[in-house]
Amino acid sequence: MTRQRMLYTRILWATLGAILATAMWLMTTGSRLPTVSSSHDQALSSSDAIAPAADCVDLSPSSSATTNDPCVPGPVLLPGMKVNRQVGPVLFVLVVDSNEARVNAQVSLGNAALTGLNMTAAAPTADFNLANGDGQRVWGSLGAFFCAPPNTSHLLADFTIENQRDSGKPVTQAYRGDLMRWQSPITSVLARYRQPLLPDLQVIVELLDPYKADSSNALTAQVSFYYASDLIDRYTLMATATPVSLRQSSVGPVRIEGGLLDFRPATQEQQGQLSLDGTFQSGHNPPNHYVGSVADWSWIRGRADNCRG
Repeated sequence: MTRQRMLYTRILWATLGAILATAMWLMTTGSRLPTVSSSHDQALSSSDAIAPAADCVDLSPSSSATTNDPCVPGPVLLPGMKVNRQVGPVLFVLVVDSNEARVNAQVSLGNAALTGLNMTAAAPTADFNLANGDGQRVWGSLGAFFCAPPNTSHLLADFTIENQRDSGKPVTQAYRGDLMRWQSPITSVLARYRQPLLPDLQVIVELLDPYKADSSNALTAQVSFYYASDLIDRYTLMATATPVSLRQSSVGPVRIEGGLLDFRPATQEQQGQLSLDGTFQSGHNPPNHYVGSVADWSWIRGRADNCRG
């Protein structure tokens, strides 16, 4: 009798467990009553589904008579950062240089890509023209604006996308707007030059744009002498009538015996130049006398909005 009761008890618990499992399954995966959303809810859902990402571009078709609400611009980048921008079938891969006033870009259209686009303060515009095997084509330009703080620097895109229809009639759409913005440094390195003087001695010239609130942005040059990766001496020059004398200094076996540095600013009529006349020696080797240019640059146009580009 006891065995029968135990058997009945087990059967009862097994039945209750199956009922509970079935109820839980119905609650989680079973059919639910349909809900009817209002038109406002439907519009909100649609908007959420196509909401732009946080880093989307804020450009729109320039030929459109009516445009949607402008996309929220992406976050202000820092020098050295990389970002991708997708506009229709076109992908822009953009890199803000961490050391110089330079933007590197790549443009892709399907399986076709164009690399090596560079924009600097001296040459701020890069043109592109790209087509793929699917009847698509994009052409236009990118323009970099290197601005003084607190303004942000930005990259302007102006391009047209063409799609070839089955009927043979192409459909074009033009776009214009900023692809990205980045934080403007207080002092911008417009260009960098390297000149070997000895096998273990080199001079590095950085052309600097020290932004000032009064817009008196006269370019300066920072001249650094290196033994391998060790700094020997450094000078900052600006446009003066008097050359700067080199100090006698040394690191390891390399010695700077003396000389002169002369900074000539660039104008619309002449090239800018940093010239060196100095004597250098390494170890027990005979002294080497260097006379000549170590950096040459063209006039870089400034803008009324305190930007270059």
